[in-house]
This record gives sequence, structure tokens and C-alpha cells, in this order.
Amino acid sequence: MSSPVQTQWVDIAPGFAGYLALPPAGHGPGLLLWQEIFGVNEHIQAVAEQYALDGFVVLAPDTFWRQAPRVQLGYEGADRAQAMTLM
Repeated sequence: MSSPVQTQWVDIAPGFAGYLALPPAGHGPGLLLWQEIFGVNEHIQAVAEQYALDGFVVLAPDTFWRQAPRVQLGYEGADRAQAMTLM
């Protein structure tokens, strides 16, 4: 079953993007979702989508866009070490 939430990466400025999650209505109050040091990973995307299901338009900007655009890291091992370096 597909989700009623629409998601996409959108350009904010040249080279700077964010993950946008729209609620089923396509509009609603805005929410800025700040990423952890692990990038806009699956967890942050899932949080954005959950808030969108609650009626919010959610934008999670990619704050590491200069060093590692759209990086998506896990929470352990080499991914954690890379996250600490990016931070």
C-alpha cells in the first residue's frame, strides 16, 4: 500500500537541498525538521513522513550539503565515525 504522503528532494538554493514531505491534503502548517549528525537518513525521512501524516508540511534541510551532499549514515561503526567527522 502506498503512503498518502508525498515526498521529494527540493532545491533550496544552488547546491543546497532539503527533503520535503507533504501531508495528504497537500498543505498545512510548516515544520522545519533539523537532521542529526547522520544526515537526512532513513530515520529523519520517516520522522518527516510521520509529521506529514499529522498534517504538517515538513522540510528537512541537508545541512552537510557542502561536505557530503545527501549523506545518509547509520548509527554505528564507520558511519558513526564519518558522522563525527562531518559534525
